[in-house]
Amino acid sequence: MPKIIWDETYSIGNEEIDKQHRELIEFFNTAHDKMLSDKDISSIGINALLRLVEYCRYHFTFEEEYMEKIGFPEIQRHREIHKRFHAKLNRHLQQLDQGEWILTSEILKMTENWIVSHIINEDKRITK
Repeated sequence: MPKIIWDETYSIGNEEIDKQHRELIEFFNTAHDKMLSDKDISSIGINALLRLVEYCRYHFTFEEEYMEKIGFPEIQRHREIHKRFHAKLNRHLQQLDQGEWILTSEILKMTENWIVSHIINEDKRITK
């Protein structure tokens, strides 16, 4: 399963948000490496996923405050998208913490798809 490689197609044209998206991708790539390092997800992998979840919270808050500032008309819809994704990541973390068996590749693929799709299809709308 490949990592996400930043390229300019992910740029939304806002320097700070683009910087945070690059950092989000780095957090994902770190979680990717840690979670795939063993057959079973280790506490190291869970901690890497937890850091990704925490960074998402920070990034989503920043992005939503920016949308408020510029009067982005679809802010409520965008907030709900963030909320659902964050809840999904937290559910996976909770399941892993409780010892439930979850394929790390499924978590990673879902997260990778969401990050890439969200930046390209949703976040680019903010600066249009």
